[in-house]
Parts: sequence; C-alpha cells; structure tokens
Amino acid sequence: MKKTIIKNAVLRKDMLLDMKKPKVAVIMLLFNVLLGLVSLPFLGSTLLLAEGYSYGAADLSYRTMINMFLVLVWLETIAIFFLTPALTAGCVSIEKERQTMDVLLTTRMSTWQIILGKYFSSIMLVIMLLISGLPVMSLVFIYGGVSLWQLFLILLVLIATTMFLASFGVFFSALVKNTIVSVILTYIFLGVLLSATFSVSLFGIGIMENIRDTLEWEYNITTNINGDGFIFALWLNPFVTIFDSTAQIFGYGDEYLTINGMVTLGEEGVFYSMTEKNIFLNLWSLCSVIVQLLIAFLLLRWSAHLIKPVKRKPKKFKSNLNGVKRSNKAPVANKEATTEAMPRTVAAAEPVAAPVSLNKPEPVAKAVPKDETVAEPIEAVMAKEETTSEAVSDASVPDKDTDSDAGNEQ
Repeated sequence: MKKTIIKNAVLRKDMLLDMKKPKVAVIMLLFNVLLGLVSLPFLGSTLLLAEGYSYGAADLSYRTMINMFLVLVWLETIAIFFLTPALTAGCVSIEKERQTMDVLLTTRMSTWQIILGKYFSSIMLVIMLLISGLPVMSLVFIYGGVSLWQLFLILLVLIATTMFLASFGVFFSALVKNTIVSVILTYIFLGVLLSATFSVSLFGIGIMENIRDTLEWEYNITTNINGDGFIFALWLNPFVTIFDSTAQIFGYGDEYLTINGMVTLGEEGVFYSMTEKNIFLNLWSLCSVIVQLLIAFLLLRWSAHLIKPVKRKPKKFKSNLNGVKRSNKAPVANKEATTEAMPRTVAAAEPVAAPVSLNKPEPVAKAVPKDETVAEPIEAVMAKEETTSEAVSDASVPDKDTDSDAGNEQ
C-alpha cells in the first residue's frame, strides 16, 4: 500500500476532487493576469525612466518597484477578504444539505478531525493563489528594493490573515444548516468586526481624553486617565496587521513624513502613555498574528463541538436517577413493616418465602388456607367419575313399573 502524506481522509478526498476541477485553474489564471495588468504600469514607467538616462538605471529610484509591490500586496489582501468567506462558509453546511453529515459522523474520525479537514481543504485554493502570485511579485527583484526574506515574511502574514478569516466561515457553516445563510452571516460579521475595531479604538481614546481634559480644566483634578488600551482592539483587524507589517519593512509616505507602522503613532504623540519604545507597538504585527491565530483555533474547537451528535446529559437527569434509587430502597422497609403487622394466624398459616436471588428467580410457593380442601389422590377422583357416570345412565333409562302403572290407568 502507498503511504499517504495527508492522514486526514476528509482533506485528502476534498483535495483530490476539488483541485482537479477546471475552475481552479481558471481562477488561478485570472488572478495572475490581474496581478500582471496591475504591475505593467509600474514596470513600463521604470523602463522608460531607465532609457531616458545615458548612464543606465543607476539613477533609478527603488521606490517605484516598492510601490508596485505594495499595490500587489493590498490587491491580494482584498482578494483574500472576498474569496475566503465564500469558499469556507459552506464547507460543513453543504454536507448537512446533502444529508451526508451523518455518514461522516459514523466514521472513526472525530469531529475535530472532520473540522480540520474541511478547514484546510477550503483555504487550500486561497493559499495556492497566494503562492501562484509569487512570480509576478518577484518582478521587483529585477531592479531591487525588496529582498527575499521580506517577500517570504509578507507571504506568511497573508496566510495568517487567510486562516483567521476562514475560521469565521467554518464556524457559521457549522452553526447553521443553510449555505446561503452561512455565507451572508460570515460577510456581515466580518464587516462588523472590521468597523467595530476601528470605532472602539478611536472613540475610546477620544472619550477618555475628553474626560481627562474636563477634570483638569473644570475641576483642577490631575489624573492619568487615558484610553491607550482601546488601541489593542485593532489586533483583531487583519488590515491593520498587514499595514503595520508592510510599513515597518518599506514604510509609507514621502521624505517629509514617513509612516513606519504603529511605532510612528507613538513618535507623533498620539498616545498618552505609550511612546515609540513601547514593546507592543514595535511587535504589533507579531502580537496581532498570535491573537488572530488563537481566536481561529478557539472558533474551530467550538465548531467541532457544534457538530457533535452526542452531547452531555444535564445535571437534573442525574439527580432524578438518584431519587429513583432512593425510592426503590424505601419499599423494602415498608414490606418488612407490613409483614410484622400481619395477624398471627395468617403468618402462621403462610410459610415464609425464601429470599429471591437476582440471577435465577425461583417460583414463590402459595400457602393453602384452612378453608380450602387439599387435592385428592388420582384413584379417588376416578372412582367419583365412575359413580357420577352410573347415576347419569340410571336417570336416562325409564322405570318399567312406572310405565305399566300408567297403562293400567288408561
């Protein structure tokens, strides 16, 4: 037998069936064509600039190729945000619609293995799109500006973003039975999540600053109240994570103002207590990726719990069982009390029954009361039957004397 690299049967089956479909190749082709069309203006402007100088490309600015790379990264980010929920929101609910979910649950695979197989098979197409776009993004190596490890680092952040967004699709797919409802709920929740993280961080910081200024100016109370903690709500926003990771490597802006991620906010004094030396601002992308992957893991575990066919029994049922056991013990004491309270004549007439064993039940002997007669032997019964038969025959034959008397009278 051939040794399979993929141990998960659901993942192996979905990859063998789905990845062989022609639509996968068509999607990858269209995606790379789109990346190529976007990169053409940057490459054209760079080539024209290079031909305009007699000394070659020495005077070229590497910023043009870096801008092309950043545009391609954000284009892939938008594609991830729209493709991932559509691909993952029906991975479990479609099994419920086809009524094949019960068949999966009867196999030796656990619910956690089923969810993992569906999860990775759903995001495999998105990961393949990201990997297939590497040749187009590697065009920046022609003139430089981006190193190989920077390209690899950005790819890891994009894959982590895909895994985070896909966990919500799998969760809603396990929660509801309809695929369309699952897709709609996933898009709505992700939209609310992105807008809520921005709103909580911005309004939280603004409200706390207003409270601090009001206490200082109107009541002459100096406090250290600040809303810097609300900024950590952006750890749940994948767009902020990609912004920080690209800004720390390449930077945004011009020579007058360069934004190097969340650290720049600390340098500009946006926060009250956090400066550019804050460890969380410097490691913003790493902390954000860890939090997002942890949330994705918890959502997958919750999804595996939702599709479990057997759930735990409630505690009330156990208490009822204890009550039944106690009620079974109570009649034993009542039976002993009733046997002691019976009259002596009945107790003397009835023999005491032996204790009934649980393994082999024995028939209980009936006691014969004094009024009833004991069964007679077989010979006496046969003699009685003969006497009764003779009596019946005598009664059926008419008497001769009575017949003669009746004729004389006539």
